[in-house]
Amino acid sequence: MSSTEFLKHLITEELYILPDLQKLSTKIHDDYNNQKESAPESNEPKTIEVETVKVPFLVKARITGTSERELLVKIVSSVGFQMDQIALVEPDAEHHFKSNKTIIFGDENTDLYVVKSQENGGEMLNCCSLSVLSKSLEDKKSLWATLKSWFEV
Repeated sequence: MSSTEFLKHLITEELYILPDLQKLSTKIHDDYNNQKESAPESNEPKTIEVETVKVPFLVKARITGTSERELLVKIVSSVGFQMDQIALVEPDAEHHFKSNKTIIFGDENTDLYVVKSQENGGEMLNCCSLSVLSKSLEDKKSLWATLKSWFEV
C-alpha cells in the first residue's frame, strides 16, 4: 500500500496538493539562514523590559491543600479584599508586582513581625506558613491582632 493509499483511509476530508510547496519550504529555510547570518551572535545577556503591576495587596504563600486555600481566603476577606483583587505568588518566585502591603507566609519557624520594605516603600508582614497557622489558635489570634491594626479594620 502506498503512502497516498494509506492517507485515503486515515484522512476522510478532501485534500488539495499545493504545487509549489517545495519552493515555499526552500524560501523559508533560506530566509531563516539569511537572518541568522546577518545578526551577529552576542554573549551579552538580553535585557527584557517587564512592566511592574501595581496591586493593592500581595500575598506570598505556598498552598498545598484545600484547607490552606480556605484559610487564605478567610484571611484576605477579613481585611476587606477578595482573592481576585490580590496577587498571589510562591514565596521564592520572581514577580513583577508592586504593593503597599505584602504578607509572606514563610516556614514553621517564622515569627510574626512587620518590616518596612526598602524597595518600594511598602510594608511586609512575615508570618508562619499557612499549614502551621491552620493548626495554631495562638498564631491565628496574633495574626488577626496584627492585621486589624495594619489594615485599620
